[in-house]
Amino acid sequence: MADLPATLWATASGAGAKDGTSPADAAVSNPADADSIWTIFNAGTLAEPVTEVRLCGDYVPTATADIDNAGDADHRLLVRGRTADDTADVLIDVDADGGYFPVFTLTAVQCAEFWNIAAHNTSKTITRDAWRVIPGSVDYLVWYRCTGSDASRGWNTASVTGLHGLWVECWATGNAQGGWYSDLSTVTTCSRCVARSNTSSGFLGLRCLSGCVADGNTGPGATDCLAIMGSVLAYNDTYGALSTSAGVYSICDSVIAANGGYGVGAASYFTSLHRVAFWNNTSQPINGSKYSSHDQITLSADPFVDALGGDFTPSNTPAGKMIRRIPILSADGLFTSYVDLGPGQRRPRRVIPVRMAL
Repeated sequence: MADLPATLWATASGAGAKDGTSPADAAVSNPADADSIWTIFNAGTLAEPVTEVRLCGDYVPTATADIDNAGDADHRLLVRGRTADDTADVLIDVDADGGYFPVFTLTAVQCAEFWNIAAHNTSKTITRDAWRVIPGSVDYLVWYRCTGSDASRGWNTASVTGLHGLWVECWATGNAQGGWYSDLSTVTTCSRCVARSNTSSGFLGLRCLSGCVADGNTGPGATDCLAIMGSVLAYNDTYGALSTSAGVYSICDSVIAANGGYGVGAASYFTSLHRVAFWNNTSQPINGSKYSSHDQITLSADPFVDALGGDFTPSNTPAGKMIRRIPILSADGLFTSYVDLGPGQRRPRRVIPVRMAL
């Protein structure tokens, strides 16, 4: 491992290490194993000076990808997954092998980023996750435009004390035990992520959801997420948002609509609501009395362009206009911002200056 350069190219037929910029130039392959990138991961330590692994083709691995750099605090790893022509994400698919393991297992990783990787796992048995982080010396992990689908859980980071995790524009769908599964021993944030059509919760135990969508999950859209901002929790079978453990929960600038039970569960722990719009939750907007609500909006119709099709942009209907361009005065009172509730922001109207003829 020590003689590898800064970037390791990996294709479906092998791995090549080079200094160039084109994956097509990486002609060197590992004759011992066609899934050579998995061989490298499973070798144990990703030692310096390997700082980037570029996946340039889809994979059907025969074992979990263990990423473990043995507590090297100076190591920073970037795993990028795009096809050679940069037109599609790389698919890591264990379907053909029965899916009897997590697709990715991360242990003792100090700092790593994953870009454009779709992890798919056919097995929905417990622990057969798409992405699983093992308790240990894990510090900073970032996922950008990645997918965790059709597994036990899309992402499982529970009980990983000290983890700082960030997901940006990621998607979890079709998982048997939830989209994101974590707890408050971690510091975790989802930004502009989607949890759709998962059994159990879409998001569980995250510190913050910002600009996210949880829809069509059989459990609550969000369970025990401390702060939910600018999000949509809709069409879930039970609650939109539910708190089941001690803490103060906050939901602001969000829309909670068409859930099979209540919009928000506030029977056990205190929830603070600011500029939250409710529509058509089967039981009622809020269950319980442990909450405060400021500038609450009650809608009389579906406010979205095409919610069932996944488009949660505010529509041009009267209901849609009620969640558009909500004025928010800055804390110092010196300026006003205007936001649409939820993650789908309408394109600002272009203002054309008019010159008067003299």
